[in-house]
Amino acid sequence: MKLFIVFLLFSHYCAVVPVNAAEDGVVWQEAVQMAKGGDADFAFMRFRILVHDYPDSRRAVDARFALGEYYFLRGNFAMAIQEFGDFCARYPKREETLAALGYLYQMARMQGQTDAMKKYRDRVIASRQVILIFNEKKSFQFFSGFQRRHKVVFYIDKIEVLIDDKLFCEVPF
Repeated sequence: MKLFIVFLLFSHYCAVVPVNAAEDGVVWQEAVQMAKGGDADFAFMRFRILVHDYPDSRRAVDARFALGEYYFLRGNFAMAIQEFGDFCARYPKREETLAALGYLYQMARMQGQTDAMKKYRDRVIASRQVILIFNEKKSFQFFSGFQRRHKVVFYIDKIEVLIDDKLFCEVPF
């Protein structure tokens, strides 16, 4: 009898996990399709659901970046700074963090906040050294949830963040 109960509990657990994993994938695909279709507000809502309902999903990282990007594109810099700052704090070693720092640097530059610009520049420099030493990469790229291609290119004296092959910002060292 005990073996049967253990089997039932184990089979129930195994049945639930794939469903939850599949659900976060569905939410991600819905969000991306909405973004591709130009429904940024609805895509944003799906990204938020993904972050809040599936925080351990591998797509939650991408969704968090998309939240910051959404606020930036809407001109809500206060919320964009909060989201990108949270992203950088949660994922300091991810390559996407350099793009998030690029957004933060650019918003500080646009608002004339030289102290904030220096702070983000210093964080980029620290991240750059770690990435070049351990990963030996000179550039990387990724597609955001809003299907914009982000590319970070390292030079000796700066990094450039390009979005859809257009220079978004340059962070000098």
